[in-house]
Amino acid sequence: MRAAKRGSGRGLSLCLSLMAELLALPACAQTPLKAIVTAENATGRFNGIVVASVEGQPTEAIPAGRLSKTRKAATLDTPWRLASISKQITAVLVMMSVERKEVSLDTPLKAVLPEFADLPSGNVTVKALLRHQSGLPDPSETPANADGVAQFYTHDKADHGFCRGPLRADPEAFHYNNCDYYLLSDVLEKVTGRPFAQLLEERISGPLGLKTLRLYQPGDREPFTAVDSDGAPEPVLSLSVYEAAAGIKGSARDLMRFDTALMSGRLLSRDSLKALWEGEPSLGYVALGAWAYTVKPTGCAQPMTVVERRGAVGNVQTLNLIWPERQGVIIAFSRTAATDWGQLWQDKGFMRDLVVAAWCR
Repeated sequence: MRAAKRGSGRGLSLCLSLMAELLALPACAQTPLKAIVTAENATGRFNGIVVASVEGQPTEAIPAGRLSKTRKAATLDTPWRLASISKQITAVLVMMSVERKEVSLDTPLKAVLPEFADLPSGNVTVKALLRHQSGLPDPSETPANADGVAQFYTHDKADHGFCRGPLRADPEAFHYNNCDYYLLSDVLEKVTGRPFAQLLEERISGPLGLKTLRLYQPGDREPFTAVDSDGAPEPVLSLSVYEAAAGIKGSARDLMRFDTALMSGRLLSRDSLKALWEGEPSLGYVALGAWAYTVKPTGCAQPMTVVERRGAVGNVQTLNLIWPERQGVIIAFSRTAATDWGQLWQDKGFMRDLVVAAWCR
């Protein structure tokens, strides 16, 4: 997979220009992408916003539904919980530290974190954490409360000590686990001497001018009401507990800018991007903080290598797709648990329809 040349970013416009400091979404003509998003909203399976771009083509930003029964539709600047797209951002921060020789992908936990010196998990490497091959305890497996929320996530701050518990029976097998990214943030804080929130600001949000890309803090309120498949509001969640694993928030505008900067080489070198986006077939094409695979959906003239990152916290569903060869981006945020992205590699589903409409016109 090749990275785009530094500075390239044509087509990043919102009917005129995404990078213009727009205060509201302009009205866009009916397009295949808008028709798909509108139809999905009509079924009750999607409520939020879709933003899409491809090099040389206009960007579309399509709000669908309202943020609650009384609030307006989403805009480019509405902040959303990014959920596990946070892992994608954390992985970029890790690769930045690798480039600075502050740490390597082969560095074991015990070399950085003294509390792991005498534990079997002390041999777990940074790369194993990034690809969920650590065997660490899983916070989602702690007992659930009456609202169905795992006990681990009922506090304002994550208990990183929990992640030092016994390893799973098959430690090197793939097991999706937030502990991996809690410990990656600990590693980053140790090797840089900066809290994770400060590192996010200094290396990504600040340089790129991203006003909304921040960690959730205790008590933060959101501009939308997340609902379950029946339309009932979700229980109150402590979003700050998700931290580097799933606790970053940001707008569609800022995530688009992050994706564009990443593809253009502003954040990482070509070699680092190659390492970041190398999907491992034996592990279902998991890469570092995302998945990367090649597909050719029906309706597309050529195969495309796609970097996929999706997430969910509570009832909010998030999707971030990158097509590096063509500077393609599709971002979708939905406030309902009814949203089902489907699987692009199966050549069906909502995500597949978004890709064909946005990138294969």
